[in-house]
This record gives sequence, C-alpha cells and structure tokens, in this order.
Amino acid sequence: MQSNIIDIRLIEALVAQVFPCTVHSRVERAEEGVSTYVYRLYRGNEVFYLRVLPEVNASFAPEVYVHEMLRAKDVKVPEVVYFEHYNEVVQRSVMVTTAIKGKHIGHYHVNEVPRSTLVEAGRDLAVINSISVQGFGWIKRDSSKVTALEAELPTYRAFVFEQLEEDLAFLSERVLNTREIKAIREIIDRCDTWLDIDQAWLAHGDFDATHIYQEHQASSTSERSGAATPSMTWGTSRCTTERHSPPECFPIFWKAIETLFNSSRTMSREYISQAC
Repeated sequence: MQSNIIDIRLIEALVAQVFPCTVHSRVERAEEGVSTYVYRLYRGNEVFYLRVLPEVNASFAPEVYVHEMLRAKDVKVPEVVYFEHYNEVVQRSVMVTTAIKGKHIGHYHVNEVPRSTLVEAGRDLAVINSISVQGFGWIKRDSSKVTALEAELPTYRAFVFEQLEEDLAFLSERVLNTREIKAIREIIDRCDTWLDIDQAWLAHGDFDATHIYQEHQASSTSERSGAATPSMTWGTSRCTTERHSPPECFPIFWKAIETLFNSSRTMSREYISQAC
C-alpha cells in the first residue's frame, strides 16, 4: 500500500473540487489506510475522511450502498457525503465520509473499555453480517450504481475450491508433508456437504479493535467499506485479532453478536468462534 502513493498535490486538487474554497481546508495522509488510500481533511471545525481506491477500475459504489443501508438501520457508521465512481484528477474512485468521534479502543487498556461499548459494537457488527449477498467471494465493484451486493462466484463451493490446489501446492513445498496434505483432502471430502450453502452474508473483512470507537462510553463501528481488497468480504464471517485487539474483550463482544443473530436465524457460538 505504501508504493504508488498518489501525489498529495493531486489530492489537494481533488479536495478543492469537493469542497468550496470559502472555508480553509488542510489535507494529511492518515495511518488508517489498509485496503484504500486514506486522507484526513480538516475543513474549518469539521473533519472528514477521503478514501481513494488503489484499483483503477474499481468503484466505491458498493460501500456507498452499504453505508446508506446501515445508517437506515441505525448502525453508527460514517455518513458518505461525496462519491465519484471515477474522478478525473486521481483517475480512481473516491469517497468522502464524516469522521467518527472519539478514539478506537485499541488506544485503551481493556479495563478502560466499558462492557456497554463492546455490546453496542457487537450488535452493530451483527447487523452488518445480516446483509445478504448474491453469490460468494469478493464483491463485484465494477458498477457505478449498486442496488444489491453481488459477489464474483456463484456458489460457496466455487469460492472454497477457487485457489485450493494452488494453496496446497505452495504449502507442500514449504510447510506440510505429503501425509498432511492427504489428511486435508480427506477432511474436505468428509465435510463435502458443508459446502452446500445457499445464501451468503456480508462480513467485515478486516475487523479488529481499531474499528470500534468510543466517546463518553458511546461506541461506533468503523465500517471501512472498500471491497476486496476492499475492506469487506462475505460468504463467511471472519475477523482479525491484531495487537490492538485485547482478547479479554471478545467474549462480551461475541455474546452480543450471537444474541442478535439468534433473533433472526440460528447460529451457535461454536460457529461464530470457528469463523474467526
């Protein structure tokens, strides 16, 4: 992500297009960017975030669609205030959102994070995971307007097997022996019926504690809608627990998710744990 970074002068020209010049604006690169280029915009007393997709032919349209849907469901995600499928200045798709107040909980010791914050964030993430997707795998992002989320592959089976042989070949050269590769294939054969899944659901693709913000014991879930490498993935629920993710928090967090999931469809705690 650090290579081929867009010239800051182009970003400043883009910001001048988005916002009138009547209010002084300042732009800086933000550290938050993982799957997208992220810039923090200071405009008067307001703060916004500009996201630019690295992929030239991809669009933020799916993110805009998801953000609008989640806000309609009272999920505390940023508001999209500007979107372009293709911006001539940076020659990529761009999106500007409002800032989330407070700090992410990775800044705090686990004892400083109220239980209510984790419960709220868990409920918000469960709502994200309740959005249906047509197909499986990475989201399609080649359209300028999205009315439903559509993934690249037609079945979960196709998603699982898409790169299986390449992965096993790589592992056999460097990590696993022949007996272990055989055992993996036997497990896949034995659990074949598990691959007959009819419906995919949206999952936050790079979720960790840096996506949960708190301010005066209120929480917001940062939903960095970006596709694939976008920040969103679907078909299976997963999360990443990095150094900013205090593991003591997650039993509370997952309990909140499980409660909301069970209100709409059956999902055991064991499945949730395995999905992570």
